[in-house]
Amino acid sequence: MLQIREHWPELSIQYCENPELGDAPYRIVENCGDGVQRGVLAAWELDGRLLEVLHQADTSKHDVQKIMEKGNNAARLANSNKSLYWRDYCRDVITTAAKHMGTSFTFKDPRPDHEGEIVKIDDDPTHRTLGL
Repeated sequence: MLQIREHWPELSIQYCENPELGDAPYRIVENCGDGVQRGVLAAWELDGRLLEVLHQADTSKHDVQKIMEKGNNAARLANSNKSLYWRDYCRDVITTAAKHMGTSFTFKDPRPDHEGEIVKIDDDPTHRTLGL
């Protein structure tokens, strides 16, 4: 069946012309990386039921909840790393600005979508504005 080859390229169908009494004429085998063909299941007919069984077997070997949690944890870690980077960057800017002898301090904004923007910290009260 072409659909098996499309969905599971590692599987092959073997046909036995003279099966033993009680044996199914078709055998689905997995072509493993070590060169050995390992039996997956036996089938009496090649029809839609076989595709359904293979699909169920394939999806049941994957823990969907575990895969989702792994993806969520990776996203949380990436977000946490961004927060830590920004926190550390701000700490460095404040430390450097506090050591600066002038009344103002400027630096480039490193955040994505803010490339080229200059941030100015000004200690002169006449330059302060109140944003409403």
